[in-house]
Amino acid sequence: MSGSLNNYSNIAKNNRGFVDIYYFLDYKLLDTTAEYMQSYNWIYKQFNIIEGIVWILYIPKTIKNYWNHSDKSIVIGQCVSFLLFGMSDFIEFYSTSVFLILFKLSILIALVVGHKAILKSINNATKQGDAPEPDSPAR
Repeated sequence: MSGSLNNYSNIAKNNRGFVDIYYFLDYKLLDTTAEYMQSYNWIYKQFNIIEGIVWILYIPKTIKNYWNHSDKSIVIGQCVSFLLFGMSDFIEFYSTSVFLILFKLSILIALVVGHKAILKSINNATKQGDAPEPDSPAR
């Protein structure tokens, strides 16, 4: 970390004594350019690149498995969420801030809610006989 939390709280206070939200959100939890990261920096960076690529590779799989079997707007939302999560891993390659963690958390929530909506859409369509069963994810 670039500084202790105590130093951060002193810097982040404005004239009225309130903590400035920008300083809080921009606070670096992990800085990959820092000295303490040099010993395992290459592992961390490679992991984030591979993780970002894997998340983006879920996009065609999601389209293949669910496009014809559920609401297309939900599938598009899932694909955008996978893209944003993958891109956030590329950003994490350089540093991790409070904002990035909150952003990734919101995307994970969107992915879970979107997946439940896709399954509900498929379930409703199959009950009505409108759509065939989707391809098995194991294929």
